[in-house]
Amino acid sequence: MIFEDQIVEDSRAGAITRFYRSHLMLIWFVAFVAVPLFVAVLLGHAYLAKSLRPDSGQYLLAEVQQPFSIARNDRGVAHIRAVTDRDAFFAVGFAHAQDRLWQMELQRRLAQGRLSEIFGKTALQSDIFMRTLGIYAAAEEAWTDLGDPARDSLLAYAEGVNAWIETTALLPTEFVFLNIEPEPWTPADSLAWVKVFALSLGSNFRQELDNLLLAGVLDPAHLASLKQGAPPATSPAGSAAGLAICGGCLDEIERLAALGQAMETQWQVGGRMVGSNAWAVSGEYGEDGLTVLANDPHLGLALPSMWYAVTVQGGEIDVAGMSLVGLPLVLLGRNRHIAWGATNMMADTQDLFFERLSTDGTDRFFYDGQWRDLHIREETFHIKADFPAFMRERLTPITLRVRSTENGPLISDIVGAVEQPMSLRWTGAGAKDTSYEAFLELNYARNWQEFKRAMSKHVAPAMNLLYADDKNNIGYLGVGRIPVRTSGQGSEPLNGWQKDSAWAGQIPFESMPESFNPERGYLISANHRMVEPSYPYFISNDWAEPARAERIGELIEDKLQAGEKLTFADHEAIQTDTVDRQALALLPHLLAIEPQDKSLEVMLDYLAQWDGSTDKDSVAATIFFAWAHHLRIAIFSDEIAGEWGKSDLNTRLQRIVHNIPLKDLSNALTNDAIDWCNDIGTSEVEDCHGQKLEALKRTYDDLRALLGGDIDNWTWARAHKAEFVHQPFSSVRGLDFLYGRDVPSGGSLNSISVSDTRFTANEGFVQSYGAGFRQIMQAGGAGTKHRYVNSTGQSGNVLSEHYDDMMESYANGEYFDLDCDEISQLTRVTVVQGKVNVAYKP
Repeated sequence: MIFEDQIVEDSRAGAITRFYRSHLMLIWFVAFVAVPLFVAVLLGHAYLAKSLRPDSGQYLLAEVQQPFSIARNDRGVAHIRAVTDRDAFFAVGFAHAQDRLWQMELQRRLAQGRLSEIFGKTALQSDIFMRTLGIYAAAEEAWTDLGDPARDSLLAYAEGVNAWIETTALLPTEFVFLNIEPEPWTPADSLAWVKVFALSLGSNFRQELDNLLLAGVLDPAHLASLKQGAPPATSPAGSAAGLAICGGCLDEIERLAALGQAMETQWQVGGRMVGSNAWAVSGEYGEDGLTVLANDPHLGLALPSMWYAVTVQGGEIDVAGMSLVGLPLVLLGRNRHIAWGATNMMADTQDLFFERLSTDGTDRFFYDGQWRDLHIREETFHIKADFPAFMRERLTPITLRVRSTENGPLISDIVGAVEQPMSLRWTGAGAKDTSYEAFLELNYARNWQEFKRAMSKHVAPAMNLLYADDKNNIGYLGVGRIPVRTSGQGSEPLNGWQKDSAWAGQIPFESMPESFNPERGYLISANHRMVEPSYPYFISNDWAEPARAERIGELIEDKLQAGEKLTFADHEAIQTDTVDRQALALLPHLLAIEPQDKSLEVMLDYLAQWDGSTDKDSVAATIFFAWAHHLRIAIFSDEIAGEWGKSDLNTRLQRIVHNIPLKDLSNALTNDAIDWCNDIGTSEVEDCHGQKLEALKRTYDDLRALLGGDIDNWTWARAHKAEFVHQPFSSVRGLDFLYGRDVPSGGSLNSISVSDTRFTANEGFVQSYGAGFRQIMQAGGAGTKHRYVNSTGQSGNVLSEHYDDMMESYANGEYFDLDCDEISQLTRVTVVQGKVNVAYKP
């Protein structure tokens, strides 16, 4: 018995030994790796959390004249209360720096052309582009054009930013990881961001380059056909003449176009969907008898949003709405008396010019019959070594010469030696830019006359401004500097050496388009053509399709025709509407085919019942846009192609193909005079029916691989997501999932809820441009309604609960009240007084 007990005991001991041996690695990993790592993460988080602003507290700052408070609600929206306007602007700077300091540093370096100092060679070309355009130098010059109130507000804002930099316990995580510290903020940093914002809304030089590329690969008949039914953005003869001047320089044109594309994709400067929706409705049609103004600007989606919701009360100023980070103003919002919103006018404010330079070794250019000296300045770039920088030899700074003619800087120098130099002229780089002052005065405007007087000072970007006031007035005003040309319409480069190619001034402010209290009782602006054909001045050939504007009008009229008042819920439904009228116009041409199997029949059945909605649960939207993608490639890729072996050129041409509007696709399918459907690269003769069928088959194959074999599950939300990119960590493996975000979303290119996407077989549809925020406002004083949602959150600190807490609401079409009255329930930071005068010299 004892022997048996011993056997049992030995067996048990052996089992325990085997257990410990088999789990030794696990025990070792937990004890020596997992636990220390867990502790390190906790300690690291605790340390980095010092970069978060406190929810309450008190600061003593020398720059403040009177005590003020910054109170935040449960979404982190700042409500600023100050005794003086100067302290109010100081407080906006303080709040912006608390929540968005890394964003401000990134914006400043982008404008200065100094990104390569922290990101290395990958950012060098964008730096060269910004320095060539002279963005920051133009901002410093704009400072000298401002009056004392504008300067004082910018100085106060800069002091507020710097006060937080000096006060904070720890800089945001991006500064820590990149091992950099911010320089003191200056007024020129604010004004430079005005310039970059204007550049984003006015980079139409890329359209000129694309026009030349198309002229280089298409015959005149196909080129004209591609623009059938639209104002002629390209003159085939003019484009051909331009190519003749530069000797068919498609490679040079491609490199410049690629530079513009890189600025869009990497830094979100420019883009085809840089626009907005806005409408104003008379109080006669509102539920409370007050005018209502709705606005949602479309720009690149990013983390954080470039917009920052705020309410500001000072001695006189009393505004609420969306500030542009880097500026002390409410750029789009309301005060006690008026509300305002804006859309991109799509005005052509940039022109490219072919230049004739000397070949004798002298720095001269030919203009108006004589040789003149080029304007030359040197720019030095300090470039961070590749990772790990501390193990690599420091890179020698690069010094480049920036050359300019009477027309502007030679942007062709950016891409290296070229046969035909090209310069760029842009209204935003002109003298006497008082755009900031215009919006400062707009914050104080009380009526239509003061509104117009303020905006007469605006230069760039060219915009449509919608207006509503507490006296039941609504209005529209076109603002910004738009050139008057002596020849051409800015669709392709002109001969810079000829005087008759130069600009002849600008459209007088008194002649800019406007409307006040129209008879129908509402105004709509959605980047479409706002002027009649009889308007005496040229503005643009690149208007947005009218689909969004028509849909907004349709939804408003539906309520009015039913004899109903428009509620705030109605305006929210309009702003988040996803019906694509342009898609519905093309749909009948696609459906006129005979399917060959059951799967294709099911897909066509979905489309046959489709109402054009691109809501997240729509299956038809997924099928339609994937089909349109493949059909564009099938129909246009053979004609719009460069020579064999020119991969960069062909990549650019394929981008053009992918962005061809649905209207032009419809024209190509129905144009009997020009055959787009035959593939010129094959010996067979294809027709449109066959191309549509083959494109539908490829659509099925792609969507089955992406979403599975059950067509009922091919919802738009599964195929389509909004992607919010963080710079720089969305592109850093290991940090991308911490800093970047994406969310399933609805909308399309031509729906009111805009979504500009790229399609790949692996990812589906990825949205990179859309509404940066949405807001709906009544015009009036205290107690009026103001609803809003930001695209991500108020904070740019990844550790903050407000980093992305509005993103789901944004994607789901939800709104919040911008409540200005119940600040007693909010967290507070109080700043008490001191006083100092700070001078700024650019």
